[in-house]
Amino acid sequence: MSGYIIRSNELIENGYEFFTDRRLLTIFTAPNYTGNFKNYGAIVSLHKSPMDQEIRCRIKVVKPIMKLRSKMTGQMTIEIEDSRVYLGAEVKDVEQEVS
Repeated sequence: MSGYIIRSNELIENGYEFFTDRRLLTIFTAPNYTGNFKNYGAIVSLHKSPMDQEIRCRIKVVKPIMKLRSKMTGQMTIEIEDSRVYLGAEVKDVEQEVS
């Protein structure tokens, strides 16, 4: 995985975005940063594949869920979408909900 950069210094609406032929990854970790549910957050983890020793990048997108009837519950409800990224191809997994 030489020549790849992961950075986090600007708001990205979808939580993450690839640039420069997928060699530069920008993430933004704070969902609902603007306070009106318009941006997602993202979590990135890296691991080495035991089969081919390639570095794999796993991205979890954190989506805020709107409050029902404007009720404050004291808990933030989010949805996490799990993606496996093989630095050239992206495979989506199922979504899971966390509250």
